[in-house]
Amino acid sequence: IATGNAWSALYLDASSSNTITRSYLNGGIGDGAYIWIDSNWNVISHSTMTSTAGNKYGLFIRASSNTISDSFIHNSGDTALEIWTEPGNLVMDSTVPSLGTGYSPALNIVSATSSTITRCYVSNPNSIGLSLDSAEYTSISYSTAIGGGGWYGLYYNGGSSNTTTHSNLYAGGNAAARGAQDWYSNVYDSTLTSDDPSYATLEAWPG
Repeated sequence: IATGNAWSALYLDASSSNTITRSYLNGGIGDGAYIWIDSNWNVISHSTMTSTAGNKYGLFIRASSNTISDSFIHNSGDTALEIWTEPGNLVMDSTVPSLGTGYSPALNIVSATSSTITRCYVSNPNSIGLSLDSAEYTSISYSTAIGGGGWYGLYYNGGSSNTTTHSNLYAGGNAAARGAQDWYSNVYDSTLTSDDPSYATLEAWPG
């Protein structure tokens, strides 16, 4: 058990090939876990990472080739999990809920390549479930992404070559999935549901 208060409960900086398992990382008003530059090939499994603050995260990753599995990642005030710029991260068999409002995706992948999200449950009843912001070659499979508050379950924004398959996408008050200037991306073999019939379940503009 680690408590961060205003800091991160777990902070890795240029620290690679670590294994964290069966841990409770409570950031409080800080980050639950923060994996910074050159902290590669780490594994976090069977763990809980939480935050309650805006501009903080349950888990933040800016490093490559890390694996997160069988974990619970939560933020009641903002994005629960953010992957930023670095390639090859894997999140699997995990639950990622957020309660942040405004633009606060539960899971946000920003300018990163070759991320893999599989068998995950991602939700925010007040914002976007899963957002890809200028991300490329992301693979999402066998997952559920739920958004609400007039946002989307899945949002492709400004990236390319992303694929979602065998997943359930749901939105309250908007399209289940939306692509905006996102090129050569796909959603297939998936179920898309919106609770508002005035919206298409899948919306692309343009790209």
